Amino acid sequence: MFKSALRIVLTTLVATANAWPVDAATYLQTNLVSDLSGLAATITDPLLQNSWGISHSPTSPFWVSNQVNSTATLYGVTGSTNVTRVSPNANGFVAIPTTASGPQGPTGQVNNTNMMTFPVGNGGNGAFAHFIFADLNGTISAWNTGTTALTQVTTPGALYTGLAINNAGTMLYAVDNAAGTINVFNSNFAPAMNLPPRRICNPCHDRRVESKACSVQRAEHQRQYLCDLRTGRARSPDSGHSRAGGRSGFQ
Repeated sequence: MFKSALRIVLTTLVATANAWPVDAATYLQTNLVSDLSGLAATITDPLLQNSWGISHSPTSPFWVSNQVNSTATLYGVTGSTNVTRVSPNANGFVAIPTTASGPQGPTGQVNNTNMMTFPVGNGGNGAFAHFIFADLNGTISAWNTGTTALTQVTTPGALYTGLAINNAGTMLYAVDNAAGTINVFNSNFAPAMNLPPRRICNPCHDRRVESKACSVQRAEHQRQYLCDLRTGRARSPDSGHSRAGGRSGFQ
């Protein structure tokens, strides 16, 4: 299931006219970032390997989770095809915590804009988390400054393959592929209790979703989907997916 390298993680698709019949969509592909030097991407980044989650704040570049090397790297995209590598610290990337055994590497990730929720503890400064990461090792880590995210949740036996956040920035939804469940955490990273019936449902059985679990964050459609690794179906809490666009800064 895991790839040795992700050939392209950010691709700009520009519609072209009259190249095919009107019922066939055609695109011009621009390779923006790759770990492969021979791909002729705008940026060659060796850290970009088996990348899963992508998120951003209203003003930040795209944050990308690299499962193979347990890092998050940042890329600013402006216009149609302009891309730059952005450094959040002196190392040029954010390290994601590993554990002593088992599968490793970040998968889904989300941006949190609620300044009153998800304080970064366990060695952190107690301020709100800007970015939160799920991991194959059953942990959830958070970052707001520095060179590394800090572990906030450890779920023994879990295999987290996707992560989403509600619009209010008060609830996290983590896909545990080992148990076939979605674990819900409140704004203090504690398990959420007494959820109302049908808090999470699978209304669409969207067959267009690929079988590899993912997370898509939020958008104006007020729908949020967590992709189930076993079924390839989209599971929806109560918000939406992420918009793309130009970004600056890194938070």
